[in-house]
Amino acid sequence: MTMAVSGDPPDVIYGDDERIFGFAELNLLASLEGLAARDGINWRVYPQQVLDGLRVDENKKR
Repeated sequence: MTMAVSGDPPDVIYGDDERIFGFAELNLLASLEGLAARDGINWRVYPQQVLDGLRVDENKKR
């Protein structure tokens, strides 16, 4: 959080679900969809349940 406030946000963060979703509610996270598409990431290699559990719904923010 301190790095983001200073204007130098980290590229990667780690934390429990509540903390991560709290960051999402504060609009402190960026979508990975565009980067993944640009870099040819194949989302099908990851279990769908894992992806669904970690995806932030823009309408609900969780």
